[in-house]
Amino acid sequence: MEYTGYHGTSREAADSICRDENIEFSSSDTEWLGTGAYFFVNKEDAEWWCQTRRYGEKSIVTVDLVFEEYIDLVHRYSDQHIFSEVCKRVKTELLKRKKYYSKKNLMAVALRKLILQIESEKGTKIQAILAQFIENRSFFNSFDTKDLQRFNCVIAQIQICIRSKDCIKNYRIEE
Repeated sequence: MEYTGYHGTSREAADSICRDENIEFSSSDTEWLGTGAYFFVNKEDAEWWCQTRRYGEKSIVTVDLVFEEYIDLVHRYSDQHIFSEVCKRVKTELLKRKKYYSKKNLMAVALRKLILQIESEKGTKIQAILAQFIENRSFFNSFDTKDLQRFNCVIAQIQICIRSKDCIKNYRIEE
């Protein structure tokens, strides 16, 4: 699979990323898609990210993404189905414990379990995860419930979490 990825960041960080051809992986337990480097498939979403993060001088790092082993929660029905089943199990397990878990915690737990399950079944390491989120789609998601039922197409941004630095090629700053 090949994509052009857009990473919104500060100008200083973008210069460093492109100079060193190295991007730091996020490692928080509550990241959307787990540990990795995050890219948008649309430049406009990376620009939105820069505005959301309130970077002083913002910049977009553009890269070529090339990967073979991936979880595709956007296009691949089998991955979506497995993820749905894992989410149901995680919700049931965690609610039995009666502990508070934020939406991101539940997502992180479900993704870790999904990755382990697929890696175990395939006998290989997952290099990337594709998923869509309704963030930055207020022009559509501000519809009321009836409108969402009438116009039930999901309008969302697509993010790719790269879990292997070998998948990232041709670092450049988008002007």
